[in-house]
Amino acid sequence: MKPDLDLVRSLLAHVDRQRHSDNLIDLSIDGYDEETVSDHVRLLDSLGYVGAVAIRTLRGKVWKSVQVTWKGADFLTRAIDDVVWDRAKQTVEERVVGTPEFQA
Repeated sequence: MKPDLDLVRSLLAHVDRQRHSDNLIDLSIDGYDEETVSDHVRLLDSLGYVGAVAIRTLRGKVWKSVQVTWKGADFLTRAIDDVVWDRAKQTVEERVVGTPEFQA
């Protein structure tokens, strides 16, 4: 899986806007299917940006986020500015996306 950095940003912002509790957050993101969102939540959990759990459904295992971690909140704070985000995204795509941590 090649990470979609705009989806990463959208997911973190979406989860951060929700009430913090032990409840799972509906992670429907316009333009993305459930499997793609689930894969990105799993990735963000493995990197320490969100706390997430895997849930068994009729369609298989789906990752759902519970909360943004401090690390994820720090990332999101930096990613809010669109100009900064575009520069950072370009750098990450050039230097990091191909590393093993980002491979599914």
